[in-house]
Amino acid sequence: MVNRQTGDRRGGWARISAMVLAAVLGLSALALLYCLAYPNTLKPLATGLAERFLERELVIDGDLDLELSLTPEVSAVQIRFANAPGTEAPWMATAEYARVRIDLPGLFKNRFRLLDLEVRSAELNLEDSVDGRPNWVFFEPGDDGEPWAFMIERLSVSDSRLSARIGELEPIAITIPRLEEAMDPEGHLTLDGHGSLNGDPWRIDGRIGPLEALLTAGRIELDMDLVIDDTEISASGSIGELASLSAFDLRLRLYGPDAELLGRIFRMPEAFVGDIALVAALHPADTGHAIDVKGHIAEFDITTT
Repeated sequence: MVNRQTGDRRGGWARISAMVLAAVLGLSALALLYCLAYPNTLKPLATGLAERFLERELVIDGDLDLELSLTPEVSAVQIRFANAPGTEAPWMATAEYARVRIDLPGLFKNRFRLLDLEVRSAELNLEDSVDGRPNWVFFEPGDDGEPWAFMIERLSVSDSRLSARIGELEPIAITIPRLEEAMDPEGHLTLDGHGSLNGDPWRIDGRIGPLEALLTAGRIELDMDLVIDDTEISASGSIGELASLSAFDLRLRLYGPDAELLGRIFRMPEAFVGDIALVAALHPADTGHAIDVKGHIAEFDITTT
């Protein structure tokens, strides 16, 4: 025989639990709708996460916008991201505007894949800190677990600058009026842009991929051309396994009427006076890899087989 009073109590508790659950879900839905309607309320959360996981200050002076989906899109105006301790510039990165779309399911496969990244009027400072650790390194490499893959599928940069003070190399200042990266019908990433490097004009165009091989560190093909002032640098061929940097099959070409640019970068001006003309091939061999080089740098003839 069932005690009717006990059954009534159980039914009452079930109704109360259902009401509480419905209230929590309703409040959560209202909170989500409020954040979508007024995304600036999420700025403290975004800045707090950056400080928590990256140990750097993130400041968003302008508006924050958010579109939720399996590929959420976030945009912000007037952003500043703090530099590492012991560096010269107070901010590692600033941007007047930035918009990013993220492949959320890819995070569960250790793939940090940016489907679309647009940056306007940005400045990026790359440098070593006082302990010699580059400011773009946020985490110590681990010995276990699957490594993370990072990839930008589409990139648009305009009216931006990059500066680098790394080791013994000459400080580098790059202006980027325009830089575009996109994916072609064959799944390769194309790159096209121009600007100046320490006052010398530069231009780059080419392709690398396919994208899936870049994400899985597999076999990639590349065909890139870079021109800095009157110096032309090109690379074409393939890397059989990107993860281990093995099975190279590359052809490199370097031509220019003046090798002074290399002398300035490597701080050896006396060794680079005159023109430069080099052709190199890196290919598999029985002992690993072989490199064939022919040409000259200034007065130095170089021939290897």
